[in-house]
Amino acid sequence: MTPTYSGCTAFGFINSTVTGFGSPGCAWHYGANGSASLACTSGDVQIDAGPCTVTLESAKNQGLKSVTYTNNNPVFGRFTKHKQTTNLHAVVTSGFGCPIAAGTYTNGTWNGSTIAWAFKNGVNVSLTVDP
Repeated sequence: MTPTYSGCTAFGFINSTVTGFGSPGCAWHYGANGSASLACTSGDVQIDAGPCTVTLESAKNQGLKSVTYTNNNPVFGRFTKHKQTTNLHAVVTSGFGCPIAAGTYTNGTWNGSTIAWAFKNGVNVSLTVDP
């Protein structure tokens, strides 16, 4: 899944930006067992939150837990992915006013929900996911 993010809050800073997803770039790969892995063909994911910059390196963010799904409208392939991922590996670069010290962390979290639709060859298709 190659998401776009908006309306994000990180470290209390509203309108934080998330970049690095797309082609070429990064995508989340989700497993049936509720796992999530970050896969990048180019670069890493970067989160800019006020004076804080966080980099998520794909090679160090594999097999993370836990992702669940809700079927909203299977006929139109619409579902919601609920992500409460923990133990993210993150490198923080801090500026003045960032509440997180610069360094490498292995206890990051990524929480939120994403509404998704299934398409094949540009046509909306039916899809049901196992919650």
